[in-house]
This record gives sequence, structure tokens and C-alpha cells, in this order.
Amino acid sequence: MRRLFAWVLVAVALAGCERRESQTPGTSTLTLHELDSLRDTTGLARGAPLLAHMEPYRMTNGAIRVRGDLHLPAGTVVQVAVTRAGEHWPLTRIQFPLDGRHFDSPPILGPRGPLPPGTYRFELVTRFDSTWQTAEVLRATSAGRDLRGPGVTRDLEGHAAFSHVEERRL
Repeated sequence: MRRLFAWVLVAVALAGCERRESQTPGTSTLTLHELDSLRDTTGLARGAPLLAHMEPYRMTNGAIRVRGDLHLPAGTVVQVAVTRAGEHWPLTRIQFPLDGRHFDSPPILGPRGPLPPGTYRFELVTRFDSTWQTAEVLRATSAGRDLRGPGVTRDLEGHAAFSHVEERRL
């Protein structure tokens, strides 16, 4: 929240800035508007869906798992966050790599065992920067810059990301 507030303050302070040519021929500085255009997400959601399907389910022992197919390279690290419907903080987050284009999360348990029956929000997320992905995945996806489709976006630093959220009663 503080990051968003700081961003708004900077945007307000620099609103209306124009591109200024520097004193050295052939070089220039970028305005806030031009920096924003580098992170512009217009059109990123257009394209074929990356997520073919996602299915949260319970194992016989009560643990929850999430499986599905995601059109990204094998080894792409994805994260599933599980939040009780109506709440803001996840009960848990778990990261794991895609096996081919398929995923089936490790079992998800709460601190006292299986999560009780109820409605949960499942958020599938992946980011395309070196803290999340291997050099091979970044190379295969052009660091996510070539990705298009529902759920594709950019963060404030311009890194590509994908997210999908759905609620299920389990």
C-alpha cells in the first residue's frame, strides 16, 4: 500500500512533464509518462489463454491440491496462494515448477492439518524475473516479454507476470 501511495505522489508531482533533450546531441532523458509507456499493459491480455484449466481438489486424507495445464515452458516456477473467501491474507503459499506444461501442487495443509471445508480463493501466479525463474525459462520466454493472453501483466519495474484467481468450495 505504501508503494502505491508513493507511486501516486511521484505521478502527481511529475504530471505534465515533457520530454527534455539533454545538452549532449543524440541523448535525452525520459519523462514519467515515457517510463509508464515502457510498462504499458495495454494489449497484454489479448491472445490465447495461457491457462488451459485449473482444478483445486481434495485428496482422500483431506489435503488440498491444485492441478492444471499452463502453456509455459517446463520448469517455470508457479505459486499457488490459498485464502479463505472474504479474507485478505493467504493461509498458505506454495511454489513449485511445471512438469512439462502440467502442474499438480504438493499437498496443502494448514497448521493443524487439512483445511476445514469451506470456500477458498486460489491464486495462481508466476513472475518472469531472475528471483523466480531459471535462466533457461527466462530465455525461452524472452523474460516474459513475448507473453500475451488473459492474466498477463507487468509489475512496476516492467517485469512480466501472470495471474489467475478463482474461488471454489472444497
